[in-house]
Parts: sequence; structure tokens; C-alpha cells
Amino acid sequence: MRQDDRISGLENLVDLSVKLVETNRHKVYDLVYLLIKLVLLLPVATASVERAFSGMDFSKPSGEIR
Repeated sequence: MRQDDRISGLENLVDLSVKLVETNRHKVYDLVYLLIKLVLLLPVATASVERAFSGMDFSKPSGEIR
């Protein structure tokens, strides 16, 4: 893979994942491809969870028994 000219010159993980799929290398390097997908998905998943929690109302009901 280091000697493949189609892979050289990539600047980020998105470009690498696209090239892996275009060259069918995602089947050969399936764990690398999975790791790249998880790394790219993590910020989106984290932001979705933060958005869900920020919308929740954590106040106690007024008639709560202590």
C-alpha cells in the first residue's frame, strides 16, 4: 500500500477512506477501514448525545416527597 500512487498525497482521513473504497482496499484492510470509520463518526455521535442531554429538563417535580 505504501507504493501505490493512488494512495499517496492524501491529506486527511476522509480522503484515505474514500481512496480505500475506490481501490477496493477496504476489503483487504478491513480493520483499518473500520477504525477510520469509527474515528470519523465519534465527533458526530458525541455531539448528538450532548444535544440530547442539553434538551432534557432535570428539575425536580414540585410535589416530590423527601
